[in-house]
Amino acid sequence: PEGYCVTFNEDEIRAEVGLCAVIPCAFTSLFAPKHIIWYKCDTARCYYPEIIFHSDKNKENIQPGFKGRVSLVEPDVAQKNCSIIINDLKESDSGSYQLRVEGNSTKDVFTYKEKATLLNLTEQIKVTVTSKPQITGNQMIKEGDALNLTCSVDSVPPSLIMWSKNSLSMHPSNRTSSPNNTGSATLVVFNVTVGDSGRYICAATHENITETKYVDVKVTSLAGAPEATNGPKELVYANIDFSLLNRIPTKRIRSSKNKNTEYAEIKTNKEKGHQVEMMIEEDGETKNCVQEVKEEAEEPVYAKVEEPVYAKVEDLVEES
Repeated sequence: PEGYCVTFNEDEIRAEVGLCAVIPCAFTSLFAPKHIIWYKCDTARCYYPEIIFHSDKNKENIQPGFKGRVSLVEPDVAQKNCSIIINDLKESDSGSYQLRVEGNSTKDVFTYKEKATLLNLTEQIKVTVTSKPQITGNQMIKEGDALNLTCSVDSVPPSLIMWSKNSLSMHPSNRTSSPNNTGSATLVVFNVTVGDSGRYICAATHENITETKYVDVKVTSLAGAPEATNGPKELVYANIDFSLLNRIPTKRIRSSKNKNTEYAEIKTNKEKGHQVEMMIEEDGETKNCVQEVKEEAEEPVYAKVEEPVYAKVEDLVEES
């Protein structure tokens, strides 16, 4: 009828789930408006509409799914501005919306046939992983120290990070801090022992996708390493006094062209009274040199040597 008109700036309002939507609206009426009511139609004809907003805050028959989410852009109803804003949009908010205006008298009421249409676009949040898990921390520690490992991953939304050791899940204990978190998780193991050595795995999960990263941790014992019992033993060398060789008659011993004959064999384990026996190989012949020791000479001390000791002739015999 004449005098009652409602205007929507747009035939369809499009908005994304989780955001807000404004339904622009203005109306005219033959009576002074007191309250504005908005309905959401269950069908195109709006046979059984649900009240989603009433300017009378004392009204309690508001559809539960919209209560607290719908409000007037202009609270002063006298301005005849019927625009509303719907917050935190849901998929079920899509549909047709109808306006009703009430005045001071019970006769002053009008429902407008024109409807506003709200279309919610479902631009579902896509899970985006920008990096794989990264682990930082000490991998070589000693007994009694604290193991501190941090696993982090950049993802939208944040990934759930869980720690495990040797493929076994880790849970908080008196020695282990809470290892699970979102975005970043720090694992701390106090007073470690050699038994805490092993492979520590960080798993970052978002929906059905899991990325893993691992580090091998080694805990060294504070006890000293045992003394080695195998292997070559240290050689012990004996000091041998060759001063008695000076008492052998001075004789030049010619060096043979054969370099293998330039050595003398001294048998120090033979003792014949006051004599010193010396076997000399010279020019392919072996000679037995025996020198008597004078009475006033100091009695030599011979060391028992299991194997003969060899020395160069030049070092043992002085030239005459």
